[in-house]
Amino acid sequence: MWLDELTFGVWKRENPNGRVLRPDEKILAANKYESANWEDEVAKIPVRIGDKLDNSLEPRTLIVGVTINGKAKAYPFSALQKQSPILDNVGGTDIVILLGEDKKSVRAFERMLDGKKELKKVAVLKDYWFDWKIYNPNTQIYALGSR
Repeated sequence: MWLDELTFGVWKRENPNGRVLRPDEKILAANKYESANWEDEVAKIPVRIGDKLDNSLEPRTLIVGVTINGKAKAYPFSALQKQSPILDNVGGTDIVILLGEDKKSVRAFERMLDGKKELKKVAVLKDYWFDWKIYNPNTQIYALGSR
C-alpha cells in the first residue's frame, strides 16, 4: 500500500538515515536500466485502451488518486498546483490533500476535528488518468473550487 507520493529529496530530508538500494552492477553493465529520459520517450507512445476511457481528461493527464470506503476520486495535478490544500470528501470521509514545498510531492490526511494531535494519513497515488480510470471505472473527477 502506498501512502505518500514524495520526491527523493523530500524523502531523504525526512529520513536522513534512510537507506537506498544500489543498482545491480550486472544490469547496469548490460545497460538494461531505463534511460534518464524514459518518461519523455514513453509519453510519445500513443495510449490505446479501447472504449474504457471517457474524454473527461486527456489520457496522460497527471492525477492524484484517492480511494476511501470503495469510492475513488481523481484530482488533476494541475488543480492541486493552483489550489493547495484541497479540502474534499471521498467515501464519506473529509480529507485534505497537500502539495509539498517542492511542488511535486503529495500527501493526504483525514480532516479530524476531534482534537487529535496526529493526522491520519490517506493513501494517494500519482498516476496518469488513463491508468487510474482503468482500475477505478466509477471514479469522480475533482473540479477546481468544487466540493
